Amino acid sequence: MQPSSHAPSRGSHHDPLEAIRNSILVSEDASIVRAALIEPLAFLAGNSFALSQVATQQSLEQALLSSTFFSRVDPTALKTHEPPFTRKRYEQHLEFLVRQCNAHWLVNLTSTERSQLFDPYFIPPTDPPARPGNFATDPHLCLRVLVNAISQKEHSYVLDQVTSLLERLLRMHGVSSFYTAAFSTVNVFKTASTNAAWEDYINIICVIPDKIANVFEKNAAPFFWPIRFFPFVAKSIEEAVYYGAVSDSDTDRLADSLSSLIDKLCRLGHSDSLAEQWFPSLSKLNDQRARSIWQKIIASLPNESLDSLLSAFLKQFGSSESKSAAGIHKLHRQSSIFSTLIGHSNVRKNTQLQYLFRQKFLVDRVFGDEALRVLVCWLSSFEKADELGIPRVLTHLVTVWTDVNFIQHATWEQLQYVTHAILLCLSYSTQEDLKSGGLTSLFISGMGKYLDSTANRVRQLAMVTAECFSKISDGAHVLKFGLLENDEISYLRGLAEPVKDVPEEDVREDIERDGEGEAPTNETKRTIESPSPARGTFVRKDEDSDDEGLEPYDMPDESSTVPESGGKRLKPPRYIRDCMQWLKSEGDPDKLELALKVAATVIRDTSPRELSEISKDLCWSLVNLNNNYSLDDFTPNRMKALIAMGVKMPVEAARHLIDCFYEKNYSIGQRIDVLSCLASSAMELSALQLEEARHQNSLSVPHNIESNSAFRQAPLPLEALTKPTSELTATDIVAERIKAKTRRFSRKSLIPVKKAQANRFAGVAANFLGPLLGGFQNPKYIDLDLGQSDENKVMDGFWLGRSGYNIFQGSTATMLLQKFIKTAGILLHCAAQTPDARRLSRELFDLLWSLRFVPYQTKGMQIQSDLLFGFSCVLTALSPSILVDEFGARDAGSGDVGELYELQRWVGDVLERETDQEVIRMCATVLSIMKEVYEEREGEFLKPFSRISV
Repeated sequence: MQPSSHAPSRGSHHDPLEAIRNSILVSEDASIVRAALIEPLAFLAGNSFALSQVATQQSLEQALLSSTFFSRVDPTALKTHEPPFTRKRYEQHLEFLVRQCNAHWLVNLTSTERSQLFDPYFIPPTDPPARPGNFATDPHLCLRVLVNAISQKEHSYVLDQVTSLLERLLRMHGVSSFYTAAFSTVNVFKTASTNAAWEDYINIICVIPDKIANVFEKNAAPFFWPIRFFPFVAKSIEEAVYYGAVSDSDTDRLADSLSSLIDKLCRLGHSDSLAEQWFPSLSKLNDQRARSIWQKIIASLPNESLDSLLSAFLKQFGSSESKSAAGIHKLHRQSSIFSTLIGHSNVRKNTQLQYLFRQKFLVDRVFGDEALRVLVCWLSSFEKADELGIPRVLTHLVTVWTDVNFIQHATWEQLQYVTHAILLCLSYSTQEDLKSGGLTSLFISGMGKYLDSTANRVRQLAMVTAECFSKISDGAHVLKFGLLENDEISYLRGLAEPVKDVPEEDVREDIERDGEGEAPTNETKRTIESPSPARGTFVRKDEDSDDEGLEPYDMPDESSTVPESGGKRLKPPRYIRDCMQWLKSEGDPDKLELALKVAATVIRDTSPRELSEISKDLCWSLVNLNNNYSLDDFTPNRMKALIAMGVKMPVEAARHLIDCFYEKNYSIGQRIDVLSCLASSAMELSALQLEEARHQNSLSVPHNIESNSAFRQAPLPLEALTKPTSELTATDIVAERIKAKTRRFSRKSLIPVKKAQANRFAGVAANFLGPLLGGFQNPKYIDLDLGQSDENKVMDGFWLGRSGYNIFQGSTATMLLQKFIKTAGILLHCAAQTPDARRLSRELFDLLWSLRFVPYQTKGMQIQSDLLFGFSCVLTALSPSILVDEFGARDAGSGDVGELYELQRWVGDVLERETDQEVIRMCATVLSIMKEVYEEREGEFLKPFSRISV
């Protein structure tokens, strides 16, 4: 073959690829174009068909000399990939072919010519010629070029052809092919690493459906639909495992590489597709080498991906295929999936796996009963002394099941799920297992809590569990509660039967019973606490006294008399510095008591200038004051003084109090007092407090008589959240009952008309709520422990580090968190419709939104009602238009409300799963407010169209 007129001269150019591109751009000769396509395939890729065309009976050197574009190429440079034959140059050549050839003259090639001259550039053969470092046959390079071409949104014809090439490339080259290419034993490229090539492949393969959808939208090829593409990738991963099992490849490196790909897919939310594809084959896998690779893959996965993948496998047991598996052989065969994936030795060494199976999958999460059967069956294969042995797992379940916090705060589904787990564990237990670890005494101590429950279905669960427990622990004395036999009770008892007697029937859903259950045989004595004596009555200690018939009279308040100290009568301090000095006199209780009584009045009468000089010292003294002498009205007087400081000097007091709240070595009581003071001060400044002090004898009733019952059931005002708790006397109880049963037929309202007052809190709202929320987000002070054990602290990903100390820790962490959320909501409510309301609403909304993921179903947790209270304060603090503008979608014309819509979905989910009446009421309140916002927003959407004349 002689060089054409379009071929470069021997001394003018040394880059054949650039010469090819120039010839393709200017040439109209089909033979030149065919030569431009066939020669790189022959000399660079080593394509067999191309070599047969350019070198029929010649050697490679002779073929180079007679070629059109490679005649001046040194054969040595061609073999060693020296410039200009570099990977980057070849990649640019592929990009040129996609961009130019496709759109111009590819349509003029026949299907045979295209498959022989163009497609091999982008679909290299699965068995390329043995040429070390041959980048022209690297599938990674082809994949990157094709995906980049799709992202650039070329001509529609180009996109269709590139998509077709990409589909054929992925079908021909699976995960094992890309793995082999990335981890080739010979790597002649000095600048590229095999690990980088594999990471690049992971990043590309996981986002291909998204890139296709961004370009084609709903017209994407079915192969690239996520519902089809990711099962295809999962099947390819499975084939790569079997390829590694039959080949002599490094299984450790293969497992580590595949685990990186699986981790990426799980983090993107495709664990269900993986489990659905692997589930049928893993239950029948017997190849030990393949099982070893699977176990290494699972051991290399991070905790979050491991949790997601194992949860997806557990969901597969709840499908229609697994519900029919009630026989022993089928049950053990399905449970072998966990042995294949994990292995007993890995579980014994991995505490995270132990935590997942013992706590998350048996307590925190709720799966189907068939999944629970398989899970317990697999746990029974462990030794009894193992951490996941049936005796230890049963002890852990009974400990959780009998905990009073779990009984009060767990949902019905969770309570039912843990009960089923206990019954299934009993089916694998013996009498020695129950007696060896003190399980019997633990179970009996918690049974009374269930029997005292007012919910019939909760008592019924406990009764059936007690009967099954006693049958195994002491067969001679079996408890019988006389429960009426029905499908639900039969199913519960069947769970505790030995495995060989497990009935082969479908899992029935639990039926909520409205009838009352049988009373327990052992009657419990219930004592009725008598109300505390009424004020002004004489409490007797000596019942045999002869003065029983005497009528008690009100005695004068002895505390009003002036106390004495050192034989001298004391006068209350009139100046703030004297008052503060007396507050520090811990050795003189009389001075301390008298100073506390007048502290609030003195603070309010002091000028701001003088008060500002000692505000920090005074706040510190009041917060750290302890009632070492059991003084009367100590807590109310101390709180009044703190509130007076917050009202008189709001900026300084808020700063000092918030610093005390986040300081070290403060008790939870002191922190709660600080929060109460902040809330009460804000309410007084904003003029939102009730007029109870001035209108104690007036009864507020609605204008409409029919709404009186609803009025009595109205939620408590904000003051009820900040008022210290105290016991009601008998007189108060009777008075409240009379008021509740009294019907008034007058239409005249007894509610005093409220007068408009200036909101003094508007100017200082940012000084209250801003630092309070800012400190919560500082990892120096916050580590949301909530009383969890060390292994539970990583649960659900809510971990802020331990760079500082933790104020939310211990068994009382929940109470402090609830108080914190309520206080923040009250502060925002007091700042409603103020200039800073929008910014503060955003900060509180973000905080509440992040607290949704706190594991509320753990011990002592129940913060949904507090979160809902906070969200209701956010929704009412702004006008609907500003609310939608801040938390809605940016495109107002779309009708989407953005974060408000996400909030509505979350509240709806809480409403569906919760049984607590307070949470349900708060959910209804939030949804009602959001409904009004949506209706007004809908009206705004229709305004632009109302001006258009039809």
